[in-house]
Amino acid sequence: MSKKEEGICRAIDEYLAKGPGRMHVPGHKGKPLRRPESEGSMDDPRFLAQYLSVKDCLDQVRAFDVTEVANLDNLHYPLECIESSQERAARLFGAEKTFFLVNGATAGILASLLAVRMTMGEGSVVLPRNIHRSVVSGMVLSGLEPVFMYPEYSESLGGYLPAGSATLRRALSDLGSEELSSVRAVLTVNPTYYGIGQDTAPLALLAHDIGRGVPLIVDEAHGTHFAFSPELPMSAIGSGASIVIHGAHKTLPALTQTGLLHLTRTGHSQFSGLLHNVEEGLRLVQSSSPSYVLMASLEDAIAHVAEASPNWVARGISAGRELAARLSEISGLQVGPRLPQISAQQRPGAALPEESLQKDPGRVLVNVSGLGITGAQAARYLWSQGGVAVELAGFDHVLLVCTGGDDSQSIKKVTEAFLDLASRARSKRQSGRDGRQSLQADLACLGEPPRPERDLSLRTAFFAPSRMVNLEQAEGMVSCDTILTYPPGVAVILPGERFTSSVIDYIKRARHGGLFVAGRAFGVSEREMMTFCVDA
Repeated sequence: MSKKEEGICRAIDEYLAKGPGRMHVPGHKGKPLRRPESEGSMDDPRFLAQYLSVKDCLDQVRAFDVTEVANLDNLHYPLECIESSQERAARLFGAEKTFFLVNGATAGILASLLAVRMTMGEGSVVLPRNIHRSVVSGMVLSGLEPVFMYPEYSESLGGYLPAGSATLRRALSDLGSEELSSVRAVLTVNPTYYGIGQDTAPLALLAHDIGRGVPLIVDEAHGTHFAFSPELPMSAIGSGASIVIHGAHKTLPALTQTGLLHLTRTGHSQFSGLLHNVEEGLRLVQSSSPSYVLMASLEDAIAHVAEASPNWVARGISAGRELAARLSEISGLQVGPRLPQISAQQRPGAALPEESLQKDPGRVLVNVSGLGITGAQAARYLWSQGGVAVELAGFDHVLLVCTGGDDSQSIKKVTEAFLDLASRARSKRQSGRDGRQSLQADLACLGEPPRPERDLSLRTAFFAPSRMVNLEQAEGMVSCDTILTYPPGVAVILPGERFTSSVIDYIKRARHGGLFVAGRAFGVSEREMMTFCVDA
């Protein structure tokens, strides 16, 4: 029987039986908030096997899987328990109105862009190139058009840094008066996937100066916990932003697929109608049968973090720092992320000076190039031999996520796995069995993706009649496709943009280097990269 035929329950049971060190989201790490103190370790596979058979848990969860019946309220038109819970969350985060999301932060992104279109009218949104895939979907649905700004690109992280005020100001100055008058919102990603953030207040001030003022939307999916500790980057909720979206499951002990959309007091007071339009946007993109298990999980997680604060968040910060310190002692590893050395004096037009950037200690970036291996090789070994699953594997690094769900046992497990990895890598290098060097040379200059020109609007190209072509033959054609390289998940080309030789070469080198490359034709062929272009 193939792995695919074994099914989801079997796969999850096998994962749990390994007693994995979960260095990835979601934040609860598979552990209950209220742990048995004397019955065994939650990191002991025998304990997990006894208490966490997936099918047994599903049997218990089914008792809580209810729907909109008496006294259980309605997520789309809440008046009772759901409304009360959302109000408590709004007070805790300091928002005007907080909405529970059961389709993840993605639903919040989609609803925000729909609300902007409904409130501000047709036009464009200024946003950084490192947007999440959901933003592209939101632009397609809303009909808003992207105006891209390009933040500072960090070679060491293989991705963009947060977009600063200088980046936004530069993007706005490049627009003609007619283009500037059509801007309806600014959207930014803060923090980045790697946990680097900054104060978004300067962006909010610039957004409020565009025309009569436009909303600032902040994709803060990886920063739900920021509000609970001064040791973390500042949350955008009190910065002058209008809408802030959280992926609650990423760093809080909430189940996967939970999130929050916050309409701030600034957004509510400055943009009449935004509140009701957000509500209607959510009704459009969220399930009409929302999961009460997910909503209960979200409520419980928020309450636990609030009541235990700063314990849950502080534990995650402490765990990240302790793990980083231990791994830093292992020869061949470089541990960060270290804030890039950026200076406006050193590089004219640079996005931000170094001191304005902050990092989340819970994101531990481990560069393994000193071991003579790739990030993908490290991730495979850590899982197969050490039972440690990482959040992501880049070309020369892996990313680990620490939250309040981690403890001394999980840190010990991860440290031991890396010690074993380093020992094995050194022995292979000494025996001359290192095949990484030529691959590293091929990808050493992969760098920032090209900046393709736009020929058609994003929405027009997305819905245009298309045909599938081999990537090698796509030069000069207009894409109907969104092709992303992961990590960090940035689009190399979007619908409406034209394929060039540099775009094609970048995608080919990314695939050759083992990065995950996905598009509309994903799975059509393992040997050839196929894509969809406008059928002219």
